[in-house]
Amino acid sequence: MPGNISSVANVTDKTREIYDYLVLVSLIPVFLFLIMLLYLDSLKLLSKTLLFIRLAWGFVSAGFSFFF
Repeated sequence: MPGNISSVANVTDKTREIYDYLVLVSLIPVFLFLIMLLYLDSLKLLSKTLLFIRLAWGFVSAGFSFFF
């Protein structure tokens, strides 16, 4: 039946699961870039401490933008 509410809820749950996987997959290039930046920086242009502070600030701002 097209008007069945349980089928709509089921599609929404499946869509949410797919969205969660897409978010995780989309973060892979970001983390690969950060790892490459850390380990291939022969001139030491970026300190590890500064990188982790900026990464933490990015997580905090992403959390604020998601919830507000």
